[in-house]
Amino acid sequence: MIKVAIAGTGMIAVRAVKALKQIPGYSVCAIYAREHSLDKGRSLASEAGDAIVFTDYEQMLSDCGADFVYIGLVNSAHYGYSKKALEAGYNVICEKPFCVTSKQARELALIALCNGLYIFEAVTTLHFPNFKALKKLIPSLGNIDLVFGIYYQYSSRYDKYLKGEVLPVFDPKLAGGCLMDLNCYLVNLVVGLLGTPESTDYTAEIGFNGIDLAGKVTLSYGKGQGEKRPYRFDPAIILKASKIESSRPSMVSIEGQKGRILIDDSPNFLRHFKLITADGEKEYALNQYEDKMIHEFIDFKEVYEHRDFGTMRKWLHQALVVSKILEIDRSRAGLGF
Repeated sequence: MIKVAIAGTGMIAVRAVKALKQIPGYSVCAIYAREHSLDKGRSLASEAGDAIVFTDYEQMLSDCGADFVYIGLVNSAHYGYSKKALEAGYNVICEKPFCVTSKQARELALIALCNGLYIFEAVTTLHFPNFKALKKLIPSLGNIDLVFGIYYQYSSRYDKYLKGEVLPVFDPKLAGGCLMDLNCYLVNLVVGLLGTPESTDYTAEIGFNGIDLAGKVTLSYGKGQGEKRPYRFDPAIILKASKIESSRPSMVSIEGQKGRILIDDSPNFLRHFKLITADGEKEYALNQYEDKMIHEFIDFKEVYEHRDFGTMRKWLHQALVVSKILEIDRSRAGLGF
């Protein structure tokens, strides 16, 4: 039985507990809640079963006896809470985005690797059976010419933002914003399929407090020299996301000389996609669970139980690559974090 301690009581922590309860071999043994969220912590502990609620994070790390600590806090807290857990000898599952800076991400990776610990970034996209099928199908497209992605999701917090009330998702002090919340899924999708880009750029619509409300990431892969790539020339890769409009449905189109893949869904669900070639269309819908977090937790469980450090390092490498891309993009857009 893999015992998990949950750091956080927000929506993502609630979803994590719900997903873990559905997977045999997991149990939630502890909940960390801040004093002002104690009632939420008790409610979540009740939902989890026999979990103990802590309001002191260091005490939880000292007493809970978990195998993993799941970090489901605001973006700016990911690094500090993950580091404390690793230094206390715990394996870590950290919600996306992994860290605010690439230096922080490298430090966490080094601590984990030097101490034989597992650290996973929870990016649902990369663990869906549909994504794994996509990865195998990419070479069948021939040389990739274009990748165009859209992820528009009107935030339920935006109306309050317009009235001057800044909640965490729109707070630059907490590393919020569109890039870190939405576009990171599109970036992870492309990096997972095509590898590390040579360069990146980000143009953003900036709000009154300096946060990015919407934006466009442009990735460049050059000609792929020195690394095996599924293309010959530099494909155009444009990834648009917005937290303030929902005028267009989310989608990703990957176009090559021999065919096209159309994902008619948001990248963090990826419930289905089509392969379109001269021979016709074939639809794929391989995900096994409606709850989008179950696949990633199953993958983490299998890697941990099989002591598969090789796969963990591969996922960690992607986390470091994406962390660097997001850091460069924030700088290009003039974001202050």
